[in-house]
Amino acid sequence: MPSLTVFLDSSVIISALISSTSGSHKIIQTAKSPAIKLITSRYVVAEIAKHFPGFKLAKNIHMFPNPNQEIINKFTSITPDPQDAPILAGAVTSAADILVSLDKKHILIPKVKKYLKPVKVYNPQQFWRYLDKTFPSP
Repeated sequence: MPSLTVFLDSSVIISALISSTSGSHKIIQTAKSPAIKLITSRYVVAEIAKHFPGFKLAKNIHMFPNPNQEIINKFTSITPDPQDAPILAGAVTSAADILVSLDKKHILIPKVKKYLKPVKVYNPQQFWRYLDKTFPSP
């Protein structure tokens, strides 16, 4: 299987923390494979820490630096919530292949998906369908 870089939004990591049976948790567990590299940004970790004080990032999720404010500003008009601009900017500047989120109102929308191309924007279920279709098991 070729290497795949996947940027995780805070909603996916929080879901994985809350439920060990969620698709989000499965993503983090599967990423122990060298074929999938999970990344997120300092912004995402800070957002999670607001809800989970003392939160520590799983060792198989790599930290990517926050994009600078000038880059983030380019994404503020793309999403209905400008506070999600650092997520979009992080996914693009980190050279992720896929952004995985559970945010249906602000990230999993056609405008964001179109603007972020070639980065694919999926929820966890879509991510698993993509993997099954693109990299079928032998």
